[in-house]
Parts: sequence; C-alpha cells; structure tokens
Amino acid sequence: MRRPSVRTARNVWVAGFTLAADLRAAGLAGLGPEADRAQVRGFAVLSTLFGLNHLAAAVRAPRSGSNWFGAGLNAVGIAVGVAALAAPRPGTRAPDRR
Repeated sequence: MRRPSVRTARNVWVAGFTLAADLRAAGLAGLGPEADRAQVRGFAVLSTLFGLNHLAAAVRAPRSGSNWFGAGLNAVGIAVGVAALAAPRPGTRAPDRR
C-alpha cells in the first residue's frame, strides 16, 4: 500500500471533521438540553486542546499572528462553554443564597 501524501491526509481529516459536524448537528439537534450540554463539554475539551496547540506554536514563533488569533478564539470558546455549563439547568432552581 502506498503512503498517502500530507495533502491527502489533510483532506481526509477535513472531510471527517465536516461529516462529523453535519451528523452531530443533525443527529443531536432534537435531543434536548442534555445532548446540548454533552456537545458543549466536548467542544470545550477540543477548544482547550486546539488552543494549547496554537499557544505552543505562537510561543515558538511569536510573529505568527494566526497562532495567536487561534489561541485567542479558542480561549473565547472555552470561556463561553464553561459559562454556559455553569448556568443552572432548565427546570432547576438556583441555590438559595441566604
């Protein structure tokens, strides 16, 4: 078997990510808030990993604006996800703070 080129490997990953995103949105969209929470947890983990990767690359090449930008966008994604997950679940009462 011939080894795939880097471009072929990249294209396979992009196709896989695209298909996974389409299937995830279509398959989980109607399952309710718990499915949404599960997706947000997964996205937060991915943003953490991608953000760390961008940050490590940016530290190695400080003039690489795209890596700083990617690290920043992933940080925003993490902040939004964590804030959403920290919010009370629908149908539950907020804790009494007396």
